[in-house]
Amino acid sequence: MAKRRRSRKTGSLILFLVAFFISGAIQGQDVSVSASVSKNPVAPREAFKLTITITNSDGQIKLPAVDGLQLLYGPSTGQSVRIDNGRKTSETSYPYTFRANVEGKIEIPAIPVRTSTGVLKTHPFTLNVSKNSDSSISQNFVTVIEASKTKVYLGEPVVIKYKVYQRYNSFNIESYDLPEFDGFWVENVGDHQGRWENQIINGQRYSVATIKIDVIFPQRTGDFTLFGFNMSGVVGGFFNRQRVESTSQSVNIEVLPLPDGKPANFLGSFPSLSIRRTYSALDMKANQALDMGIEFSGKGALRLIQEPKTNWPSDMEVFDPEVRDRISTTASGVSGKRTYSYVVIPRTEGNYKIPGLDFSYFNTIKKQYEKINLEAITLNVSPGEAGSDVPYSFNAKSDVQILNKDIRYIRSDAGKLTRPANIFFGSLPFYLSYGAPFLIFIGAIAYRRKKINEAGDIEGRRRKKAKRSAKKWLSEASKGRDNSNVFYSALARGMEQYVMDKFTIDRSRLNERSMNNIVRSATDEETAERFMTVWKTCQQARFAPVSQMSKNDILEEAKQLIDKIESQS
Repeated sequence: MAKRRRSRKTGSLILFLVAFFISGAIQGQDVSVSASVSKNPVAPREAFKLTITITNSDGQIKLPAVDGLQLLYGPSTGQSVRIDNGRKTSETSYPYTFRANVEGKIEIPAIPVRTSTGVLKTHPFTLNVSKNSDSSISQNFVTVIEASKTKVYLGEPVVIKYKVYQRYNSFNIESYDLPEFDGFWVENVGDHQGRWENQIINGQRYSVATIKIDVIFPQRTGDFTLFGFNMSGVVGGFFNRQRVESTSQSVNIEVLPLPDGKPANFLGSFPSLSIRRTYSALDMKANQALDMGIEFSGKGALRLIQEPKTNWPSDMEVFDPEVRDRISTTASGVSGKRTYSYVVIPRTEGNYKIPGLDFSYFNTIKKQYEKINLEAITLNVSPGEAGSDVPYSFNAKSDVQILNKDIRYIRSDAGKLTRPANIFFGSLPFYLSYGAPFLIFIGAIAYRRKKINEAGDIEGRRRKKAKRSAKKWLSEASKGRDNSNVFYSALARGMEQYVMDKFTIDRSRLNERSMNNIVRSATDEETAERFMTVWKTCQQARFAPVSQMSKNDILEEAKQLIDKIESQS
């Protein structure tokens, strides 16, 4: 028994000594800091990453200003831990995205970092900025912005494509940030489906996908920079997963002013534009409604064309037009028709001349001004049927008028006069009729104020329709469950549209970071995290299969999250 007790004590002592030395080995790891860049050399105005890595400690970085470098965004945070032969090593990385604005050598100084052992500094190094730096696709993972043109006139369309090139056997997109467009009207190719295709580039096989396509129209002149977009991905299998990142080069677009001598009635810049008048009839009767339209068709920013000013004859009643758009946005640009449809009612018989209209636009293909015109037409109006010819016109452009009518003849024979049994004057309905106009007038004013307030509150209208719009996309996703591309694309767009309508943000400013910040500010942390997880899953599923949740589960999850955000905001 005594020998057994001594054996137990010896074993406990050995275990204690082993634990002590292992603990000492773990705690005694050296603390260090380092700085590295994603590429060196870099091209002028090219985006790159500067990463500060802290080993075996937490830290606070005091990043100095460096002449010639512009901080675009960052930092994000990444952590990793490994144990080799009982030695634990932890690393925390802080990547910053910069842009090099000058050519030459830029000295990156020692960067101070406050750690658990005091203030440590990274080693200084030199960043070479050269136009001759190799910007070709020669890496395993590259993001690229392609612009159809880099020198355009004001209003000339530019097609922007965001592409991904990668050479991994297993690659999944984790997240990406797209640039914002300041000074541009943006049309998005909403039904674009990013698909991987194989391409041979410089003798190497790449999988290439275009994740998004925008058509942008410059609204100001000058030089504009589209900062490169950043993408994070995951490569490898379950046991050897690795996170990779890529930031594309920026794209510069020069917007030229239009040539001198701009004609009158200028509509804007278009690759092509035509105009025509539509009408239901030219021969009609008085007080009969006529459908008449002015149709613009062609290519370009058709949604920016305003209502043309027409001098309608005073004897015609013209209602405000209905705007009808049949416009499509594709990878080749924006094309279609915009029509202003009017309801016109001639109140008296006669021949009415609808005057023609002259317009001009800048042809971005021919690089010159061109004119288009709308021919005048004549309406032949015959007398209306008996009892239908109303002698008054309530034209918005004039006061109440008597049209083409003389004073009626005075009737000399009054006929037999009789006293009515019930006299209206002095009766209760008589006095009520006095008060009714005032009540109606007050009600009309209140109703009009309400409509004016609603018309001015654009953000309020968008917030009200947010959930209704989301339900439409969720329904579309539900119908497309048999097609994964249709299902995940519709669900992702529905969630994006909900955020844009609910929190009144333009699509050009919507990216993963802004969406994450907005949702987190509007709801609790758990709901925001689940919302972003569902959205990211839909984005990833457009490029690679996902198996975390079934389609039914992810659709139900999206519905519940939108309902929860509605109840909390």
